[in-house]
Amino acid sequence: MQITCQHCGAIATDRVMCPSCGRRMQPAATTTPEPPPPSHPPPAAPSYPAALPPFYPLPPSSPTTGPWGGPLVPVVLFDREVTRRISRLSVGFRLILAIPTILISLFLSIAGLVVAVVAWFAAVFTARVPVGLYNFLGYVTAYVLRAASYLALLTDRWPSVSSGDPYPVAIRYPGPERLNRAAVVFRLILIVPAYIVNGVVNSGLTALLFPFWLILLVLGRSPEPVFDAASAATRYQTRVTAYLFLLTSAYPTALFVSDLEKPEAPLPSRPELVPPRPSTGGRRLLIALVVIGAAAQAAQLAR
Repeated sequence: MQITCQHCGAIATDRVMCPSCGRRMQPAATTTPEPPPPSHPPPAAPSYPAALPPFYPLPPSSPTTGPWGGPLVPVVLFDREVTRRISRLSVGFRLILAIPTILISLFLSIAGLVVAVVAWFAAVFTARVPVGLYNFLGYVTAYVLRAASYLALLTDRWPSVSSGDPYPVAIRYPGPERLNRAAVVFRLILIVPAYIVNGVVNSGLTALLFPFWLILLVLGRSPEPVFDAASAATRYQTRVTAYLFLLTSAYPTALFVSDLEKPEAPLPSRPELVPPRPSTGGRRLLIALVVIGAAAQAAQLAR
């Protein structure tokens, strides 16, 4: 091994003392050069906390307001695959197949109500729902949405309880936001009108499920008006639940209006999921659904 003398520059082979100047040779110290600074600063972390599937936080590029100028509502997304084909065997035994999902939804809803009470106290004092509680309530709402969509024949896929399992129905939340303490305190009173509308919509959808079931069983697919009306009703029920669970400050309105002002691919990784946009036939069927539901509620009150 050749060593260069740092004093006179002479080259020696495996020597301690330089044969030229007689001084002690030491190998020059090697230093690791510092990496150059990055040309561009790293992207800033998103302002919303990371959420677990099957619900996703809205990206920063999303609109800051909904179609009515208020805060963003949770965006419910559907894959319209059943409008092209659906398994008649699954449709024929749908009510039996849905029994486990109904029971799971019931237990999760009870747990969600307990956690919602804790979240309510936290929001009263801090004006925000803690991230952990928000994620759990979001998961409960997302699974109930899955189960309701499966029962309403909006998807042919059995709802899994796994949060990482991609599903033909998904929901996106705005993330924990600053809430109005007065609206939190009186949330149970404020939700009464929306709860009445939700009851009417739910009654109408329940009354039309049997005709919808027959249509899908005969055709082997879901007609566009049937899918549009059922998806709009299911979306509204989900928005009422999200408002009750303090997942959003946006009041559940606009039964006939889409969740986003610009509903083009709000989930880039899964472009097949789109917000429900009722067609003309879907709007008419949705109106019929509301009328039938109102008549059913009136008859029940009369009894």
